[in-house]
Amino acid sequence: MVISKHGIVMTRQKYGSKISCTFNKSLLQVAFTVHNLSTGDEDDYGLHVELGLARNPLKDVVALRLEDPPKIVSSLERKVSLRAGDELVLNCRATGLPRP
Repeated sequence: MVISKHGIVMTRQKYGSKISCTFNKSLLQVAFTVHNLSTGDEDDYGLHVELGLARNPLKDVVALRLEDPPKIVSSLERKVSLRAGDELVLNCRATGLPRP
């Protein structure tokens, strides 16, 4: 991704659906947003931002790790009654990343 000296954002075609950014030239702020990710996108990426010839470029490595909090996708439909001391096992299905 390149931001021209006029503030125009240009992205390589194969990454156009994966990353976007907003750029505030007067504050020298860049905010990146990633889209439509899958676990295959997890990796370490290099970040190189040039803010003009008078400033040193910003360089860093960014680790992209995906997480999705667990969500219960099935529930019990029946009522259960127990006596004190009885054992109870409840089963459900859940999704998330890492897999619950």
